[in-house]
Amino acid sequence: MGFGFIGNIVFQLVLAAIGGIIGGSLTLLANRSNAKREQIKFAQEWYERQYLMEGIEPLTAYYTVLERILRIRSNEDYALESLPESTAFPVMAYNRLRELFPDNRFTLTVAFIEDELAELRKYRPLLTEAERYDEVAQGYYHVEEALGRVVADFRDGLLRIGADLRKQIHTKVHDKNAHLDSLPASQIFAELFEKKGPLKMREFLEERSNI
Repeated sequence: MGFGFIGNIVFQLVLAAIGGIIGGSLTLLANRSNAKREQIKFAQEWYERQYLMEGIEPLTAYYTVLERILRIRSNEDYALESLPESTAFPVMAYNRLRELFPDNRFTLTVAFIEDELAELRKYRPLLTEAERYDEVAQGYYHVEEALGRVVADFRDGLLRIGADLRKQIHTKVHDKNAHLDSLPASQIFAELFEKKGPLKMREFLEERSNI
């Protein structure tokens, strides 16, 4: 048996060994890559559930219904429809977003809307045609109309914030320690209410912000 034959066998064994090492390394890298993708996917799904499905979405649904009711009630010829009870407020969704928005504009806006609703709940629509158009009733129509505009603007702002959060989640989140930028939300709240919001609300925000 010549040295050439033996050398060829050794060469083939070395190639096989190198191929096994390369193949194993590629498999390991592929497994790690798949695991990383799964980790990112899991983290992104967690953030979407935490802040969109259990945060933005229940709140926007609540304010959409509330805006519709206020719009109907502000019409002098409205069909009687009750305001939602305070227990209908989505507390868990609110707390989810409080974790995300340290800026107090969010909490103060919610507080303003709930305070106004508490006052409106004290009013029971009058039954007679004459009473329905008296000064007290007319005052409530205007309050409901103004609050309805605030609620609609707030709901639209939350929808914009939700779209921004979704974009951030899909571009920035790689694990559960990701940081989401709350600055866009703060800018939206400032734009909605500090610049063009109703005077009563701007005074409320200013007063509460200084406490």
